[in-house]
Amino acid sequence: MKHILPSLWGPPADASVRATLAGWIQLRTAIPATALRRGVLALLVGLAALIGSIDAEPNAPRVAPVVATKSGRSDAAQQVVREAAARLTRYTSISCRMRCRGEIFGKRILGNGEYRQLAGASNRLRWDTKLQVGDAIVSVQQIADGKYLWINRRKPPATTLSRVELARVVTAERAAQTKSPASGQALGQMGLAAMGGLPKLVSSLDRGFGFSRLNKTQLGDTPVFTVRGDWTPAVLAMLAPDQQEAAKAGRPIDWNQVPEQVPDHVVLALGCTDYFPYRVEYRRTIGDHYKVLLVIELYDVQCNVRLEQTLFSYQPGTTPIIDITDEFIAGLLPPAG
Repeated sequence: MKHILPSLWGPPADASVRATLAGWIQLRTAIPATALRRGVLALLVGLAALIGSIDAEPNAPRVAPVVATKSGRSDAAQQVVREAAARLTRYTSISCRMRCRGEIFGKRILGNGEYRQLAGASNRLRWDTKLQVGDAIVSVQQIADGKYLWINRRKPPATTLSRVELARVVTAERAAQTKSPASGQALGQMGLAAMGGLPKLVSSLDRGFGFSRLNKTQLGDTPVFTVRGDWTPAVLAMLAPDQQEAAKAGRPIDWNQVPEQVPDHVVLALGCTDYFPYRVEYRRTIGDHYKVLLVIELYDVQCNVRLEQTLFSYQPGTTPIIDITDEFIAGLLPPAG
């Protein structure tokens, strides 16, 4: 059975488990861990459908349990992340370049691209990127024009054009939030970074992780604050529903029951003066050390600059359009009941 939607972090081994996680991280039910099709770096702007037709390791190694603390937040660290999210919403525009690297399912990931966004409420953003996964190279152009999110994916010799209706996804998020605040929170954290870009991403990290270990250091020539985030008990309970009592109580969960490609913590580097998220690093603890799953770096950052409206318009031409709104929403929503 194939993935219905792109999923970077992959499916759980147990088909009875289905959860939606922060940062654009999706776990699907009834999908064996045999293929990573159209993986998603949903951490910034959705980065949907970047990885195509890549085989996953069917027998991924398991790791030792990791302690999830109920009160792992540090007020100072959490406030730094919250300030970063708030400042991003105040910019009239954001323009920057991106590079990423990582390793998922034994496949090395290297990528670079450009990100541009107008004020968050306008639902206008653009992401152009090229990603190498193993020997495969995929180019993706994503444009949110205020009405649709267009995803043009090129993996020679094929080109596919998909479309998501933004209003319907926003409605689904609001409905999920009304029905279940925890579910609505996770929905916003996973998929709607594609609708809200960097502001949505950092805001979702603030809600989905308890941050601590505030330090000041340098990222190249830029002075930055670094903070570590561990999943909140509510998200851990969704990640490991069979262990939700332990997760909600702040007791250790058994990460042997969680796919090894799912991170257990994140480290952010935020500018000391502008609080901009220059680096996002997803890690998985293995014994007394950790493995870096994915690192995303933003550079050549410009804010409040003039961006032409034409950057955020898309003309599909004669290319066949695949509307994936229903699948997009279904893939983000947690299971009923």
